[in-house]
Amino acid sequence: MHPPKTCLWLTTAPRAQRGRAWARILVGAAVALLLVFVGAFVALSRVDWNKHVAAVAAKVKAETGRELKVGGKVEVGLLPLRVIADDVSFANAPWGSRPEMVRAKRVELRIALAPLVTGDVKLRSAQTDEPKADLESR
Repeated sequence: MHPPKTCLWLTTAPRAQRGRAWARILVGAAVALLLVFVGAFVALSRVDWNKHVAAVAAKVKAETGRELKVGGKVEVGLLPLRVIADDVSFANAPWGSRPEMVRAKRVELRIALAPLVTGDVKLRSAQTDEPKADLESR
């Protein structure tokens, strides 16, 4: 009879013990994943997203040359990942007939999660309540 292999702890145990060991590993991984999810949810719910509006508006102005205003509250949801903002407006071009190109009572942007890992923000969908748009051309 050959001595049991000692390099892999799972191969040296009897089959029933190996099954229980894998079950424990899977349960542990599931619990760890649940704890990460709950931690992310708690962290997102404790952040005051209204404090970050000015930074986002500055980035939008730098990229487009137009002002983004959020007059209401901002919320972030986890499932699905989304940003919800109330009383949102986007400035018109300087030659436009009205000061705002777009205004909405509420905007909900759903964001794709996987591209965020690499730093890309990709929208899955955008929904608005009571949108008003003034699209003009010269």
